[in-house]
Amino acid sequence: MTMISRVYRFLWDQSFYPILLSSLFVLVMFIGRAVLSERLAHRFLIWNLFLAWLPYIFSLLAVLLRRLLPRSFFPQLASACFGWHSSRMPPTC
Repeated sequence: MTMISRVYRFLWDQSFYPILLSSLFVLVMFIGRAVLSERLAHRFLIWNLFLAWLPYIFSLLAVLLRRLLPRSFFPQLASACFGWHSSRMPPTC
């Protein structure tokens, strides 16, 4: 499996393409409305669309990190950052 097909499959599994298409549809509708009305009213909707993409992109990165990093990394990360101790991990003291 090539790298491009792996990226495509990852994005497909995360529903990236339907979300991208719906966002592009919203942009086309906004541009069409701006051209027909000759006004750029409701520009904040484009900003809101951008802000809506941010958590989705961060979640994609989190899923990607979860797949790439070893399974033992995340319990150790939580313990190191927040002082949480998993019942599966032996005490370090």
